Amino acid sequence: LGVTVIVTVVSTAIVIALSLAIALNPRLRGGRLASLFAGLAIVPLFIPVVIASWAILTFYSGDGFVRTVFALVGLDGPTWGYTTVAVVIGSVWTSLPFATLMATSGMQGIPDAMIEAARDAGASTWAIVTRVLVPLAAIPLVIATTFTAIGVLGSFTVPYFTGPNAPSMLGVDISKYFTGFNHPQQSIVMAVVVFVLASGIAFLYVRANFRSAKKEGRV
Repeated sequence: LGVTVIVTVVSTAIVIALSLAIALNPRLRGGRLASLFAGLAIVPLFIPVVIASWAILTFYSGDGFVRTVFALVGLDGPTWGYTTVAVVIGSVWTSLPFATLMATSGMQGIPDAMIEAARDAGASTWAIVTRVLVPLAAIPLVIATTFTAIGVLGSFTVPYFTGPNAPSMLGVDISKYFTGFNHPQQSIVMAVVVFVLASGIAFLYVRANFRSAKKEGRV
């Protein structure tokens, strides 16, 4: 349970931070480079999770690309294959496209006049981001956070291919106890735990939407 919670929190935080950076760059500066990064962030959406997991595993394995590059300069590179770090990397890879799409759509929906007004008032870039852009794009960001967290929480393919045998995430443990150890009762208990955690995350999403609707007078 601890590994699952840690991987979920860390992966979600990294995904949201990256998606925000990718969405804010074209909104504040524009240019071809910003558009290129936004386009590249969507690429993992078209790569099957199984293929991506296997690529990450071989990329960070003991004889993979990373250690080979480090060896060329006489350094001992990290071995992240079959580790929790690889699970986090895989989770970020698979979750980033959706979060980027949500963050980008939220940022693009903010009128330019509001940003220009903040700049005319002397607001810094940090103030514009924290007091204008992020609050106005709160609902898309909450949606991205919720779906990312739930997706990582119940993931199976990425931790199964890239993670360690023990400790493993609950998605892998459920399958392991049900098919490998023939302990369906333990699998059911773990499935309930995953459901409870996912329900807690979903509650935050519903609460955020309700507060937004109440603020706008729709409820």
